[in-house]
Amino acid sequence: MKTKNLLLIAIAVLSLFGCKYDDDAIWDAVKNQEERLINLETWQKQASEEIALLKAITDESDYILSVVPVMEGETQKGYTITFKKSGTITLLNGQKGDKGDKGDTPLISLKQEKDGNWYWTLNGSLMTDASGAPIRANGINGTNGTNGTNGTNGTSAPTPQLKTGRQLKVDSVAGTWQDDAFYLSVDNGKTWNKVSGDKGDKGDKGDKGNAGTGSSISIDDSNNGYVIFNVGSENIKVPRYNAALSLVITDPDDQIVEDEYMRSIAYGKTATFTYSGLKSGSTIVVIAPTGWSATLDRANSRINITSPSESDCSSHPEWAGPVETIILVSDGSGMNALPIRTIASDYLYCNADNLIAMLEKNLNVEKLKVSGKLTSEHMAKIKELNSLKEIDLEDATLEEIPYMQFEGKGSLRTVKLPKGLKKIGANAFQDCSALSDITIGDQVTDLLNYAFLGCSSLTSINVPGSVKNIGESAFRNCIGLSTITIEEGLVNIGPNAFWGCKNITKITLPSTVKKMQPNIFPNCSLLRELRCLATTPPEFVDLGDIGKALGNGLPKDFKITVPSGSVDVYKNADGWKQYSIEAM
Repeated sequence: MKTKNLLLIAIAVLSLFGCKYDDDAIWDAVKNQEERLINLETWQKQASEEIALLKAITDESDYILSVVPVMEGETQKGYTITFKKSGTITLLNGQKGDKGDKGDTPLISLKQEKDGNWYWTLNGSLMTDASGAPIRANGINGTNGTNGTNGTNGTSAPTPQLKTGRQLKVDSVAGTWQDDAFYLSVDNGKTWNKVSGDKGDKGDKGDKGNAGTGSSISIDDSNNGYVIFNVGSENIKVPRYNAALSLVITDPDDQIVEDEYMRSIAYGKTATFTYSGLKSGSTIVVIAPTGWSATLDRANSRINITSPSESDCSSHPEWAGPVETIILVSDGSGMNALPIRTIASDYLYCNADNLIAMLEKNLNVEKLKVSGKLTSEHMAKIKELNSLKEIDLEDATLEEIPYMQFEGKGSLRTVKLPKGLKKIGANAFQDCSALSDITIGDQVTDLLNYAFLGCSSLTSINVPGSVKNIGESAFRNCIGLSTITIEEGLVNIGPNAFWGCKNITKITLPSTVKKMQPNIFPNCSLLRELRCLATTPPEFVDLGDIGKALGNGLPKDFKITVPSGSVDVYKNADGWKQYSIEAM
């Protein structure tokens, strides 16, 4: 998050604290900033863009890395200043020189002609396009229709754009542009016409040239903590960056707050962070993002951050985050801004680096979001969470949900699997009786044995085409399952795969299925149609002497439908010929 206006906000915050702290270091950086910048802008009109940049730099809490004089021979012309965040700018001294005629300031306006239309003017004269035609400022009226009704109004002319040559260079617009000249476009930036007056010719040299518009600037670069810009009678103090000026900040679970750190804070709740390493006499300020609040408890070296409510986040999604609370530190020798990244969520957010430590203190967590590369050690710690209701692994890296990972977690209802997941391991979700929301990703190749056994709250499931194998009893006793979609790509179905899925009425096997184990649909008492898209009947493996290849407990009117040209083939195939076979 950009820390725009950080220093100015810091002063506003400090003013609320009264005189409790030594705020000179920060106050010097921004005191009378607006007034001083007004004076600065009048100091050198020809450097207006550089001055605006300097204003933006001081508003955004940037820091000076170096100041280098600009020399012409033995004469100093100005300074090149390098900032940590904003790059490099050059400020030149005003000079006395020969007097020349000043170019006209462009006057852009509108004029209504006798035809009733409005046109763009420059200094009172009509602007023209490349063909010499005047440039209209309103759309063309429609002509009258043959029946005497008015035609439709023409579309409005594009919104005019005005830019300097310097801006056009930055935008990589092709052309030869004068940095300080103004250019106008009335065709959405396709063409640009110069609209500013040119500087007059150099006047005859007099006995002594008149003073130019600029005035001198000097820079005091002697202090290691800051640089002072001397502009006439005004001074602007800008702090130097001091990377060593920092705090050690620790979160509520004793984790060190570092660059990639992010903490989730439940809606409307407060998290307390501690800090250490603050030098005596230093100033510290906390600045919360919009929708959040942050307080400083200096006596106990604590920072309290409160998240917005869930209703506030619903109406202002940007408040939820991630956002940054800025910790501003100054000790008179430099300044630094340290961020604490947070997100408002009922989820406990962990990355792989801090997962184990955070779960050690949050074993009763109900909602967990995890990112980063997960190991067997990470998954073992997640397995200990007996109160888990929702888990989001979408941003985590993991190839297989381990054996019995979530087995018996009756409270688990929502699971978001890793995007790169390859396998759902044996018994991974066995007896997760509340599980109702899970999506199998399109990189999963195997649903191993008993993967979803007893997930009685599942009502629908989609098996993507990436899945090649559905293992034994993978969906056994998923009694709530009424809809299952199996995409093209599945090759093998294990025995008892859908045993007891008594609410399935119809299921389609893709044409890619080659092998099936016996007893796939026992006790599927409502299954009336099995659609087989394969023209060649899938082979029943290890059929043996089993009575019903697809299992007992199917309704009397159960039938199998196949491609019209394959009916006879199915009627003569082992395991299939015992059923009613019809063309689709």
